[in-house]
Amino acid sequence: MTGVARVHVACRRLDAPGQYAERADEVVPIASMYKVLLALEVADAFERGALRPETRVEVTPESRSPGGFGLTRFAYPAAVSLHDLMYMSLAWSDNTAADLLLDQVGVDAVHDRAARLGLASFWLAGSCRTLLGNAGADFGYPTDTDAELGDWSPLADASDLVLERTTRASVADLVELAARLDADEAAQAFSSPDWTRASKTGTLSPWRGEFGIVTRRDGARFALAVAVRQHLVDTPPDAVDRAVAGAAWTAVQRSLDISNASG
Repeated sequence: MTGVARVHVACRRLDAPGQYAERADEVVPIASMYKVLLALEVADAFERGALRPETRVEVTPESRSPGGFGLTRFAYPAAVSLHDLMYMSLAWSDNTAADLLLDQVGVDAVHDRAARLGLASFWLAGSCRTLLGNAGADFGYPTDTDAELGDWSPLADASDLVLERTTRASVADLVELAARLDADEAAQAFSSPDWTRASKTGTLSPWRGEFGIVTRRDGARFALAVAVRQHLVDTPPDAVDRAVAGAAWTAVQRSLDISNASG
């Protein structure tokens, strides 16, 4: 636990022995991190021919989902291909794009894929519209409009998402999912002279998380997942981000220590 947030973290080295975990098996809200699993189901539907990536979907003001950026900010109707919806749901974490894709494959198909991958803790509450509607009610907002105006922030430090009503998983299962992905399949990529990270974030206050693959220049590869629950509503977002980054760095270093000790 840090001064800013309670930490849940799991890390597994993929090219050698070494792993680290802290509260890794506890089930926690994962917000938009589920969109990677949704994208895998849609990509498989493309491969099987059940869906065609070039098929266009009409996006109208009535079909837009709340929260975030992208299609939800469009002022006029637009036709967007399923392929581009998948890109937007990952690269921009676009809620409307994700909900339109979920309409194509269904919640049950995503649950079935999670089960086939052995992700026993994963549960999808439904669309982003449902997820945010539940969050607003959990926090005590009188209407969905009030919740949106409040950016779905808790109204008190003790307020939290009701786990049974939100999209959830353990960070241990998110590491399992990351380990099955190639780095170029993840939503976002960032690089530094020595490290490359490919990851997907998820944020629904008071929770913030990220999971994916971290690769060092020498080829050392790690599947990594972090979720933190901030203690105070008014904690600056950059402080929460630093808590996530600090937990991730510590987990990788601990995994390296174990690798070096076993080698």
